This record gives sequence, C-alpha cells and structure tokens, in this order.
Amino acid sequence: MHMIPFIKTSVRRLHDAGLSGWLLVIAVIPVLGPAILLVLLAKRSAPLDPELAHLGYD
Repeated sequence: MHMIPFIKTSVRRLHDAGLSGWLLVIAVIPVLGPAILLVLLAKRSAPLDPELAHLGYD
C-alpha cells in the first residue's frame, strides 16, 4: 500500500522536470537504478509557461 503514493509522487516529480514517468522503471535495475532515479528526481523543474510566470512560481 505504501508503494502507490511513492509511485504517484515520483511520476509527478519526473513530469515536473520535463521527463517521462516511465523513467521510474529504471529503479528496478539492481544497485545503480535507484541512484540514477535519485539524480533524476533531484533535477530542477521545467520552467513555467510565460502566461503563468506572473504568479511567481519559479
């Protein structure tokens, strides 16, 4: 049951960074997979659309 919120949050975070949610599958690679996923999840978010920039969320 605890995996569902982790998967939802991780996919949302990958989408925020402009990446595909399918990159979460990398986590099944032994040892190196979780490390790569951690780096991808720590990436900066993609910039907002110019029409939303006035809201101040950078």
